[in-house]
Amino acid sequence: MKEFCSNLTTTWWGILIICVVCAIVWIVLSALLYRVFFKRFYDILLSGIAIIVLSPLLLLLIILGAIKMKGNPFFVQKRPGRRKKLSKSECAKRGVPYGTYGEEKIIKLLKFRTMTNEKDAEGNFLPDEVRLNKYGRLLRKTSCDELPSLINIFKGDLSIVGPRPLAVSYLPYYTDEERMRHNVRPGLTGLAQVNGRTAIGWDKRLSYDLSYVKNISLITDIKIILLTVKKVLKASDIVEAVGQTDFYDYRIEQWNEGAVARPTTASRVRGKRLLILGGSALEITLVERAKQLGVYTIVTDYYDTDVSPAKKIADEYWDISWSDIDALEKKCRKNNVDGVLAGYSEFRVENLIKLCNRLHLPCYLNDEQLDITRNKDKFKAVCRKNGVPVVREYKSIDEVTSYPIIVKPVDRGGSIGVGIAHNRDELISAYDYAMEKSVCKKVIIEDYIQDGIKFDVYYAILNGKPILLSTDDTFMSAKGSHNRVIQNGWVFPSRYTDLYLSGVNKPVENMICDLGIKNGYIFLSGFALPDGNFVFFETGFRLSGEEVYVYTDAEGLTNVFDLLIQHALCGHTVGISENSYNNSMKKCVTVNYYANAGVIKSITGVDKISSAEDCILSVVLANAGDECDDTNAILHKLAMFSFVNSNPENLSADVKTANELFAVTDNNGADLVYDGLDAEPIKSWWDGTK
Repeated sequence: MKEFCSNLTTTWWGILIICVVCAIVWIVLSALLYRVFFKRFYDILLSGIAIIVLSPLLLLLIILGAIKMKGNPFFVQKRPGRRKKLSKSECAKRGVPYGTYGEEKIIKLLKFRTMTNEKDAEGNFLPDEVRLNKYGRLLRKTSCDELPSLINIFKGDLSIVGPRPLAVSYLPYYTDEERMRHNVRPGLTGLAQVNGRTAIGWDKRLSYDLSYVKNISLITDIKIILLTVKKVLKASDIVEAVGQTDFYDYRIEQWNEGAVARPTTASRVRGKRLLILGGSALEITLVERAKQLGVYTIVTDYYDTDVSPAKKIADEYWDISWSDIDALEKKCRKNNVDGVLAGYSEFRVENLIKLCNRLHLPCYLNDEQLDITRNKDKFKAVCRKNGVPVVREYKSIDEVTSYPIIVKPVDRGGSIGVGIAHNRDELISAYDYAMEKSVCKKVIIEDYIQDGIKFDVYYAILNGKPILLSTDDTFMSAKGSHNRVIQNGWVFPSRYTDLYLSGVNKPVENMICDLGIKNGYIFLSGFALPDGNFVFFETGFRLSGEEVYVYTDAEGLTNVFDLLIQHALCGHTVGISENSYNNSMKKCVTVNYYANAGVIKSITGVDKISSAEDCILSVVLANAGDECDDTNAILHKLAMFSFVNSNPENLSADVKTANELFAVTDNNGADLVYDGLDAEPIKSWWDGTK
């Protein structure tokens, strides 16, 4: 035995035995540990060797490509890469089972360019079949366009064998099972590529990918590599991509036919972490909806829970101002926040954009869109460009010759800084007040419309398509004449809706498209005039104080909350319904209550009003101890309630009951409610266009 062992290292046959045994051990280990170690090892080894050996060819193709393509020979594509398993702690935070996979890592796939950058006279790319020249076809036929991807393999973005990386835009359309193709690194070649390549349908391609993911082995990869070499040499299964059906078109057709279940918003966002900037009573409905969808909600501002009641119902809250971007950025990164939302205030939305940019998270709007929609001057300019009528304005105080006049900051929403003037002295005072409230120190002076009905219109936007949700008419308080802007309530839909649809709707939709808005929610405010025309004076690209989406969701229309939540957490709105306004919808009335001057001692009647059968929304915006001021045109808002019913008489009764039940008193027992909505006109409000 000793002599045999000695001969193993000194004789040729002994060395041969050692080599054979080592090879067998190596092969066995490679097979057993292929998925967890050796697959990546061979990727690095073989891609490194290939880059060195093929470097003369790569250099030649770079030079030829620069000549034939008249520029950069490389083409970079963003593709979804592998998604990794979440850690135990991350699974616990998200409330998902251990072993759940996270999001796909987006990689930059390097290829040789096969199409030129030729454009027409208007600067648009020529059709693909024109830009795909002979050189490009040759690269595709020989698969030489894939050679730069060896660098991706060496870096770890790709594997030699794996499911081919498809477009990032396809991600929202996969089923949960199909997304398993991303549980491994995508490959330069794969099982689908050696079984028909792009010549086979999407179902078979994805089926091959899933089969490969479930059965990864050394033998399988060797077979695929050999078959790939054979097909490249024979130039078989080459099908031009021009004219092929995109996966999302194919999948939408399946959704519409019911062949594949359409994914819900809940299935997409469940377990993700959403930060909401601001915790006022208005945010309560947003927090509640997010929690219904299974989202982990976090609310932040520097107020206590009495002033910010949305904090009380959130899963977690932070005492950090929504304007402290540095602190929020650190906190979000530490807590793995998946998305951020804000509403009801342009200032919060402005900080939403800043924070999302810092964190590289999706945001439904940009600075330019926000500026146009909150700056009344710029908004009116866009309206005029698209044929949307606007309220007449004056460049200066000296131009005003008739009254009343309304004065407001160009950059504030929600009636902040608004004043009404009936003479020059009041105009000067209102101008100074509006200037004080303006951030950019610019004021707009407009005609105060007395003979029209204030009219609002609301749209959801999905993938650039405006979807009309509803309209409303505003009931203004008669108390105090025109000295105050008190909106006692809104009725949905407006009785002027048919006139709006036949006249102004199309120009408004064109304006929304002109702004480049892809996803979100927008509203416009104006007046319906006695002659059947409309004029508008402001807009908002944010959640609005009317909370109209509670009503439209109850009527089965596009859910604005779902739209914004899904976009914030997923970066897309795929699967959100496109159900728009229809004249068979129920009616809705929202009642507002405002305060006289005084300190609130008690607020009563809220629970009884909220428990009414028709009540779909109850929001209390004041607290005991609040001091209410009545020196400005806009009073302190106390509460709002919304009621839905098909019968206007029932809605009138709901409003009358609310007026009787809702009470706010001061320390002396005096009633602090400024006014109530007159219930009587509601009975006949929709009896024909007036």
